[in-house]
Amino acid sequence: MLNNSLLPLSAKILAAVSGGADSLALLMALHQANFKVVAGHVNHGLRGAESDEDENFVLDLCAWHGIRGISRRVFLHNSSENEARQARYQALEEMARSHDCAIIATGHTADDVLETILLNWLRGASIAGLAGIPPRRELAENLLLVRPLLHVTRQETRAFCETNDYPWREDSSNQSEIYTRNRVRHLLPQVAHAGSVSTEQLARQTARAALLWREDNEFLNVMAREQRELLTLQHGEDLLVLNGVRFAALPASIGRRVLRVAVQSLNPAARETGSELIENARCHIAEAGRHMVWQWPDQISLEWTGPLAGNRIRLRVVRG
Repeated sequence: MLNNSLLPLSAKILAAVSGGADSLALLMALHQANFKVVAGHVNHGLRGAESDEDENFVLDLCAWHGIRGISRRVFLHNSSENEARQARYQALEEMARSHDCAIIATGHTADDVLETILLNWLRGASIAGLAGIPPRRELAENLLLVRPLLHVTRQETRAFCETNDYPWREDSSNQSEIYTRNRVRHLLPQVAHAGSVSTEQLARQTARAALLWREDNEFLNVMAREQRELLTLQHGEDLLVLNGVRFAALPASIGRRVLRVAVQSLNPAARETGSELIENARCHIAEAGRHMVWQWPDQISLEWTGPLAGNRIRLRVVRG
């Protein structure tokens, strides 16, 4: 079940366990394979007593199977999906470091890849968004985030739990139409039916396609980083200056990526710069438009000096 290429046998792993079938399958598959694993549960407290019951369930199940189980409670200012996600990963990072885990593993499946790609497509994503969920990325210094079940469907994780008599919890909030992901998830059977396939087949096909898109995306990013280096006139902690004339000569697909990797070189955590913002700026620069300044998310300001002031692209981190 596990993609063992992502998991060095000697590494100590924090498995993110919500109590659902996917995360339980991850935890118990790691345990069966004799990995050094700690179960980390995050209690958002959004569902009152039900959230506390999930926490107790995970800790009790871990105790029964002789697995170290730990939990953290987080307090949210609101119930947005983005804030909950950020709080969850911060808590997981804290638990991993406090228990000397070099890897955090999550139970994302092929179904999650399908949902993520559809969500990103609805938001107007580029190929980067259509590449789905990366199987591995650096979460923080000396801490990897891996997803060893991306090739497995949700149906298979449930079958694994049933075969091994592992109980799991159902999150009632998964039925709520408040969350965009849930609305997309509830439409998937109709989408699959329209294509004369099962939801499971659709998830598998999409996960395979996402792998190819991810490889294409990574190749283009390598080219974009090389071009960014060639275009750089000045690079400091909070300032990056690019040659606008050479930038304008780039193919549009590479130009867009140059701007994105330029932003990330100033703020590695930057994730909110949308495709439309980047394309508007690229077109204006490519057409040698007048001087313009754009204020982007993630504390980034982009200035195009224009032809009368040297054709420079200046990206700054705006602090305070």
